[in-house]
Amino acid sequence: MEESHSHAMSDLTVADVMSFPLITIEAEVSLSHARDLLEQYHCHHLVVTNGGNPVAILSDRDIIRALSPFLGTIVEQARDAHTLLRPVLQVATFPPVTVHRTASIYEAT
Repeated sequence: MEESHSHAMSDLTVADVMSFPLITIEAEVSLSHARDLLEQYHCHHLVVTNGGNPVAILSDRDIIRALSPFLGTIVEQARDAHTLLRPVLQVATFPPVTVHRTASIYEAT
């Protein structure tokens, strides 16, 4: 039983498990807008582009790490809210690692 399960897993391609459509965001867009996109599309990652070319990956965890823990609390100050204005490129992960959609999920890990 386990053998047939692992065989089925080995047949999976990136296209079988990836989100579609690919959601992108330009490098100079604010973290606030990025957070809105992640919520709107119910995803955890955005491809950061510069002139249409992928340059980085931005995750929801990248945003959480970049934002002030006081944001939205009673002790929030102007500097806390200002973190939402930072461009996504400042907190994104470089470089993006890409594979073709026909690659196996094992090749992609």
